[in-house]
Amino acid sequence: MNEKRIDKIRTHKEFPHPNPEKVIEHYGEYAAGLLSPCIGICNFSPETGMCCGCTRTKEEAANWKYLKDQELLDKVKEIEKRQNELFRN
Repeated sequence: MNEKRIDKIRTHKEFPHPNPEKVIEHYGEYAAGLLSPCIGICNFSPETGMCCGCTRTKEEAANWKYLKDQELLDKVKEIEKRQNELFRN
């Protein structure tokens, strides 16, 4: 997939959500799905072990729906930092 297409897909969904705390407060157990960085590419690099779309590892992606409250907020911040380092600098 060409890089322009990936960048367009990546910016289509807003990640991180501007107020993840509010999402968790309002949606409770459904917050993990709403705060997911997934953009539907789901192609894991053999070199890095990260998804080329959302930058999560297979383990992070598999466990995402089980994250709750502070654990979810911490992971959202970690993924945001990773994406900033990889794509925005």
